[in-house]
Amino acid sequence: MAAGSVLCIAVAVMVGGGSLAAGGVESTITKSVPGLYTYDARTGALKTLERGGPERLDPRWSPDGRWLTYGSMRDGFVGVNVIPSTGGKARNVYTVLWSSDASHVAYGVREGLFVAASFDGDAKFVAAESDPLNWSLDGERLVFGSEREGCVGCAWHGLGVTDADGSGVRTLWRVPTGDYLEDAFWSPAGLQVAVVTHDSLFLVDPSRRGANEVDYAPDAYFKRWSPDGKSLLVANDSAVYTVDPNSGKARSLCPKRCDAPAFSPDGRRFAFFRSGSVFVEGVDGRGLKKVTEGAGFDWAPDSRHLVLAYWKPTGGNSSLAMADLATGRIERLTDGRHEDELDGVSANGSYLAFVRKRPLSLWVVGTTAGRPVQVMSLATGTLGPCPHVAWSPKASTLAISNAACAPS
Repeated sequence: MAAGSVLCIAVAVMVGGGSLAAGGVESTITKSVPGLYTYDARTGALKTLERGGPERLDPRWSPDGRWLTYGSMRDGFVGVNVIPSTGGKARNVYTVLWSSDASHVAYGVREGLFVAASFDGDAKFVAAESDPLNWSLDGERLVFGSEREGCVGCAWHGLGVTDADGSGVRTLWRVPTGDYLEDAFWSPAGLQVAVVTHDSLFLVDPSRRGANEVDYAPDAYFKRWSPDGKSLLVANDSAVYTVDPNSGKARSLCPKRCDAPAFSPDGRRFAFFRSGSVFVEGVDGRGLKKVTEGAGFDWAPDSRHLVLAYWKPTGGNSSLAMADLATGRIERLTDGRHEDELDGVSANGSYLAFVRKRPLSLWVVGTTAGRPVQVMSLATGTLGPCPHVAWSPKASTLAISNAACAPS
C-alpha cells in the first residue's frame, strides 16, 4: 500500500438500544456498537454478525450467499476472514475464490493452495506457495499463481492449473525473468487463458505448456474477453479497443474520447463520459447512445440499467436515478434535497444503497417504489467515513462494515 494512502477500518455503527448479542436482530438506531452487519431491505431487520475485533474491509458474498468474506489486517498484511452469512466463527485465510456456481472453492493458507466442494468441507491440497486466480466459467478448472516469493502478497512467477477436485495439477508456464504474474482470465469457452504480467499480456493454452505474448500498439490494459471469446478488450482512461488475440491488431471503439470507460457485468457494452454526458456503446462498436448529462454512473447487475448520480452545477446536493437503457426512461429515486452518494445496487436490481452526507448515514431505497429508509448512522474521524457494503447475490440483503478512514 502506497505511503499516505487511506486504510478503512471497521469501527462504530449505530444500532438498537439495550444489550446486543452477536447474531441479534435490531431495527432501530440509538447507540454505537462496532461490528459487521447484515440488513434485510425487505423487512428492515439489522443483524449483528461480529462486534469489536480487527478492522474489516471490503465485505463480499460467496455466489450462493452462504458465506461472507472481509479483509483483515494481520501481521502487517491484509488477509481474508470467511464467516457464515448467518453468523458464526470466522476463519482466516490468505485468499479465497469460489467458482461462479459456488460448486467449488479454492483458498490459500500458510500451508499452500487447497480446493474443496464447500468451504467447510474436506479440502484437497494443490500446491505450496500458491494462490487461486480464476475459475473457468464451467467451474471445472482453476488457474493459480505459483512460486510465490515466500510471503503473503509477494509476486507469483509461475502459472498452474488444476481440476476442481484437486487432480491434474500441472505447471503451464513460468514468467520471464524480471517479470511477474498479476492475474489470469479464462476465455468464455475455456480454450485459452489471458495472463496479465507486470510488463505484458500473454495467452496460454491450458492443454499445453508455454505462452504467446500479445503484442498490440495502444497504451491500454487488458480488461476482459469479448463475450464471444474472439477478441480481447483493452482500455485506458479515455479509450477502448478490441484486440485480435492472434495478430495483436487493435481496433478503436472510440473515434472520439471515451472518458472513464466501464464495462457492463455481461461484457456486452461499456459506458463512458464525453463532454459532460453519459453514453453507452456495444463492444462490437454498434449501438452508441446518449443516456443523460450532468451525472455520474454505475452499472446495475442486470447490465440493462445504469444507476445515475446527478450533481448540481454549483456543487453540494445530488440525486440518484435509474436509467432503463432499452426504453430510455429515467426514474428519479431521491429528491435532490441532500448530498447522496451511490454505494451499490442489489443483485435483482430492486434496491439501491447510498450514503447521505448530512446527516452522515447509510440509506436504502427501492428502485421501483417507496421512500428511502435510513439503515444506520456512519462512523467518522479526522479523515472522514469509509463504509464498505455489498449486496447478497441471492437475496435483498446488504452486508455492512461501517468504517472510519485512518492513515495506513
